[in-house]
Amino acid sequence: MLVGVTGATGFIGMVHVARCVRREEAVRVLVRESHPWSQTAPDGVEVVVGDLANQDAMNHFAKGLDACFHYAARASFKGEWEQFEQVNVEGTRKLVAACQKVPRFIFCSTQAVILKDENVVDGDESLAYPSNFIDHYARSKAQAEQVVLAEHSGATVLRPPWVWGAGDTNNLPTLLRPSMNQRIAYFAGGKNLLETVHALNFVVGAQAAVEHEATMGRIYFVTDDEPVASGNFSNEILVACGLEANKRSLPAALGRALAWSGKRNSKGSPILTRSSFLYMVRDQVLSDARFRDDTAYCAPVSRVEGLEDLRLWCEYVGGPGEVAVGRRRGDSRSLVEKTWDYLLNRSELI
Repeated sequence: MLVGVTGATGFIGMVHVARCVRREEAVRVLVRESHPWSQTAPDGVEVVVGDLANQDAMNHFAKGLDACFHYAARASFKGEWEQFEQVNVEGTRKLVAACQKVPRFIFCSTQAVILKDENVVDGDESLAYPSNFIDHYARSKAQAEQVVLAEHSGATVLRPPWVWGAGDTNNLPTLLRPSMNQRIAYFAGGKNLLETVHALNFVVGAQAAVEHEATMGRIYFVTDDEPVASGNFSNEILVACGLEANKRSLPAALGRALAWSGKRNSKGSPILTRSSFLYMVRDQVLSDARFRDDTAYCAPVSRVEGLEDLRLWCEYVGGPGEVAVGRRRGDSRSLVEKTWDYLLNRSELI
């Protein structure tokens, strides 16, 4: 079986590719020309150079695949709608067109497509899209969901909540940097309940979706076993990365005023996005019972195991200061290389 992975140099995608290589499963990835893998492919990985704007590259990427796992996306709080539409909607449409002869197409969406300024308790896939999406990212992913389901007969849409674990050099830095700068605080104490999914748990779920025909044409949430209080879990992650737990709390009203003000920092980024604020104050308790029933999915990585693996990875790559650099636009090549080495050769989970 030959699987294709887009977004293979990102967080979930790299975990997925490492799992394939470690299990000696054939895997092909689509990477940008600027990435080191475009010049030297890792052992056990077939590389096609291109992006979601290059139809010829995607046609080549899709040829002969048994399944495509689509993780690549513009995941940002900056940018105009047209930028999100081009990558997340039209890029996905082009990939779906290239994959018409690929039996299964697994699309990684996001919990953000149903995020509203209200608590959710025992929510499931029947939740409707909001009348006004919280940001361009959520809107674009919702539109992409509909493209995938309408235009590929073997498609399944998976919605992860908070994705975490070793290898996160995309989102984890946004938690580490303010902690290291002594500027971190949780609104209303971070007592709201959220769902999480360890990256490997999500990958195992995505692979399970391919193996069950009942998942075709459907949307699912995929989560860890139990929800967590947002502040408590954030502190567990900070401690695992070698930092102190946060004890500061700010009034929710202050955060709401800041998030809805639209104020930006010197780099043009929102000081506090509405989605970030809502994840810190609103309960988001979601059920993946239907997915477990349809696939027999059972999260293999416990929270304790995942936190220990996170600690070991953070130490291996050089500590929280190195992780906080992140890898936006291909920065910090050493961090990417060490992360790949850890996932491929050192993690006891994958």
